[in-house]
Amino acid sequence: MSRRLAGSSGSPALDRAALSIIERAAPFPRFPPVMKQAQETRSVPLHMRPR
Repeated sequence: MSRRLAGSSGSPALDRAALSIIERAAPFPRFPPVMKQAQETRSVPLHMRPR
């Protein structure tokens, strides 16, 4: 798995939190047999507000 930010929030703490969300969601299930590609690209929009 690889992950990257499409754009920075301007806050290093929020950027780290966004990447952490993806890491905590792992492990991801394997592709079903009908999917023949080796990888899939997804964009996940996150809307976060500091407390």
